[in-house]
Amino acid sequence: NGSIAHDRVTTKTMNPFCPLLSLALILALIPSASAERSGLFTYEVSDGEITITDYPEDATGHVEIPAEIEGLPVTVIGRPLSSSGISAFSNCTGLTSVFIPDSVVEIAVTEFSECSKLTSIEVDTKNLRYRSLDGVLFNKDQTTLIRFPMGKPGNYQIPASVTYIEGGIQATS
Repeated sequence: NGSIAHDRVTTKTMNPFCPLLSLALILALIPSASAERSGLFTYEVSDGEITITDYPEDATGHVEIPAEIEGLPVTVIGRPLSSSGISAFSNCTGLTSVFIPDSVVEIAVTEFSECSKLTSIEVDTKNLRYRSLDGVLFNKDQTTLIRFPMGKPGNYQIPASVTYIEGGIQATS
């Protein structure tokens, strides 16, 4: 019958909002951490672990950071500088002492800064990353002095094992 087939080429213009809509849908499906409270602690849950994100600046006395909240391990205190850099315990001027459990594996650099009455930071002896010596916070092998409590009275002799003081100061003998 002599009919000729013609290939049809159609062009479709892409709506510029489609990639943004796709991204929004993907992000909506990713679980995000939201702030929750337990006592005076504000925290976030991520991958089955707890990050303490805030503690009232006007709190006073001793604080014992829990090893668990709602059955999940407390592994991080504060947010690392790679995220928001917000400290949970900076400017807590009424705190006098802190206890860190063995579950904690990361403490943000700025934690416990500007806590003018803080005299002691103690760490559970079973903690694999941190230790305390005379109320001063160190890494486990005691080569880095992480935090000297602002309210600690008297002179302090830095241990000979310390080669670095958190904040970028090199210790020399």
